[in-house]
Amino acid sequence: MSSISTEPQTIAIGVARASIEVALVALFDKLKELESLAPSEETSTKIDITKLRLDTLVKVENHLLAALQDLYSDLGKNPTNFGPGALTAATDERDGQLVASLMQGL
Repeated sequence: MSSISTEPQTIAIGVARASIEVALVALFDKLKELESLAPSEETSTKIDITKLRLDTLVKVENHLLAALQDLYSDLGKNPTNFGPGALTAATDERDGQLVASLMQGL
């Protein structure tokens, strides 16, 4: 059985996931900072926007990057399970799930 190297894709996904984790930490800090301010309409709007950003990043991480990492891991282990167009179909499905999840958060 031959294998396919998916190392470049796995590395790229890992870098993207790490970047998202850094952004999430920064956004959580910003949210705590905003919540400590005196209540105002402007502060409330900024809190809502920060929460939407957090929600979006978490969903990108969970619905897209984690799924892609699993997909490439499976491809590297057993490429015979993947026929022509299988990656495109799988990523299209993941994109659809991400969009549906994002729309639920709005």
